[in-house]
Amino acid sequence: MRTTWRGWLICLGLGALTFAPPSVRAQGAVSGQVTLLEKPGAATTDLESAVVYLIPRDPAYEKLRTSKSTIKMHDRDFAPPVTVMTTGSTIRFENQDPFDHNAFSNTAGGNFDFGIADRGSSVAMKLKHAGVYPVFCNIHSRMAAFVIVVPTPYFTLAGSDGRFALNEIPAGRYTLVIWHQRGGELKQKLTVTGAGISGLAISLDARGFHKSEHKNKFGEEYKSESGERY
Repeated sequence: MRTTWRGWLICLGLGALTFAPPSVRAQGAVSGQVTLLEKPGAATTDLESAVVYLIPRDPAYEKLRTSKSTIKMHDRDFAPPVTVMTTGSTIRFENQDPFDHNAFSNTAGGNFDFGIADRGSSVAMKLKHAGVYPVFCNIHSRMAAFVIVVPTPYFTLAGSDGRFALNEIPAGRYTLVIWHQRGGELKQKLTVTGAGISGLAISLDARGFHKSEHKNKFGEEYKSESGERY
């Protein structure tokens, strides 16, 4: 069989097309500001708890990286009050108080209970499912925090003024998700270009929020010797 130089060139050309490295998509920043609609006379003091993230609507282009985060139990409180991490990341609770604590979440499909943690001890586990995890202490009812597990590497917390910026976002189609404990969740479709997007104005309605007492990990009311929740 006779092979011509033209045939070799075609084969080489196809090989080049097959094995050429993928092109790098242009990247830009997505920025804006989150605000909360409040009841008349109420002031917003917790905008830094707003979570902002982008979920790609096209097939994933990069591997999701995991991380390790620590929530401290100090002075009968969780710190920080809101933690954001990617699916499969590890959350660690560290007791810095001179008395016992507990950390649990009864989130459907991802509940956990770290048991009793005495002073200086810590416990950790991987959170494999995306979602919102309200975290409480089974001993001290006023302790509360949120762990937000997201299926994307593009996330951030807003600043105290509600402003946010997600940098180095590859051009493409996304769903923008904004979450806040009192304002709920809002989703919006976006198409990000290489120039990025700026000036997004996101408003969440917190006027219908009513703080309610949660139950302990057994679904029962908290009890103490004094009869008070603490």
